[in-house]
Amino acid sequence: MKKEYRILMIARESDTMSAFSAQCKRYHIFITLCATIEKAYYNVTRFPWRYDAILLTDAANYPSDLYTDTPINLQELTNAIEASHKPYFVFAPEHSDIASSFDRRHYVPGMDNDDLIDALIAAIDRMPRHLLRSDAFSDVFTSLEFIGTNMEEAEPLMMRLLAGIFCPDTEDPFDIPSYYQWQRLLVGCVMEGCHAVGLLPEECFSKEVETNIFDCHNYMGGRNTRYAGVRFGIERKDKKGRDISDRILSTTSDHLLGALLHVGDVHSSTTLLSDEDYAKLSVYFQNNNCRYLLYGYTLQLCNLVNELAAYVLTHPNKEDNLGMRRPLGARNDSNAPAHSSSGAKNRAAKPTANQQPPLPHEEPIGKPNESHIPVSASEAHISSLPPEIAAKYEGKVFLAEQDGNTWHCGECLVVGRYGFKGKWLRLKNVRKNDNPNTKYPYFAHFEIVKPEENGET
Repeated sequence: MKKEYRILMIARESDTMSAFSAQCKRYHIFITLCATIEKAYYNVTRFPWRYDAILLTDAANYPSDLYTDTPINLQELTNAIEASHKPYFVFAPEHSDIASSFDRRHYVPGMDNDDLIDALIAAIDRMPRHLLRSDAFSDVFTSLEFIGTNMEEAEPLMMRLLAGIFCPDTEDPFDIPSYYQWQRLLVGCVMEGCHAVGLLPEECFSKEVETNIFDCHNYMGGRNTRYAGVRFGIERKDKKGRDISDRILSTTSDHLLGALLHVGDVHSSTTLLSDEDYAKLSVYFQNNNCRYLLYGYTLQLCNLVNELAAYVLTHPNKEDNLGMRRPLGARNDSNAPAHSSSGAKNRAAKPTANQQPPLPHEEPIGKPNESHIPVSASEAHISSLPPEIAAKYEGKVFLAEQDGNTWHCGECLVVGRYGFKGKWLRLKNVRKNDNPNTKYPYFAHFEIVKPEENGET
């Protein structure tokens, strides 16, 4: 993933600014123009996470006296920029009012464009928060967007949680109960994203647009909800008579989410803590010194987000996802009527002679050397492979290849909980990928093999 830089430039549209913006795009620098100082102040104070740096130019509507008592003056804007910990630069001609207002180097349009681009990249690359967003946790932010999360809410929450761990010097002081509140708010954002892609039904959200995070957690873990009156999929017995159920979350993420929501013996079903719960947690955190426990939950939330993105990648159809919704009290067998959708009817259909039966249900977390594509007993069958594709991939060993945040072996997508750099994979249960938007028309289960076993490539 190439680094991208997002700049807020306080300027009106002009040929000079358009030419500079076009030049910047070659370096993956994307500029947003803001014509007035008032609008710039609003963006810097309300949406600081959207921008990596600020450019002040003379091509904007400033007050005639830059430091007068106007509704928003340049001094207030400068203070807001410095409070946001963003680097800023002056991009204006010699002897302009804006250039003479700062005791720092200014860059002249048309003459110093290259120098300014170099300075922007160097300054932003030194910012710890930018490194979190563009490097260390870039896959997490990509996954947040992929699962339909409202990024205006989720991105600043995730940035505050990560910066609290890795960049404490750039953060305003906060107390631990506030940090925990941000985690619950992020969970709420993620659940609303899951609702947008059909992984959660409408019943898990009240008419007041408040997320019932306990019902969301139970639904995605394949359990009966307490208030919503629905569940995901069905409960049944395996061949040994053990209870199993369809589920979205892996066992690990299911336990993580349950532990996070019940920290300090708080049982609120909403994302916002009550005053009583907040006071109770303040005492609990003070007595138990839980800072590092909560930091650990933040990193596990990152894993949860990536896991959900992997699930959506292999279950992209919203109607099919909602087709797994079952009202409580519905028959517990594979032929039970599903929530009304054409996808649900297809899942219940028996395979024809030319089709493979559904794969048996597997727990998402298995042996250390295996990864499991999330497949349930009631999921739609996957078309059989052409003989030449089966001969090419089934049982064969490949060196895993990376494509952004995706791993594949040739045309086969492999989905796992970890990276596969330098790993050799033996493919099995190769299936057609029915997602029409994918680059990879097949996907497969696999097992990791030792280097000496990779004779077949």
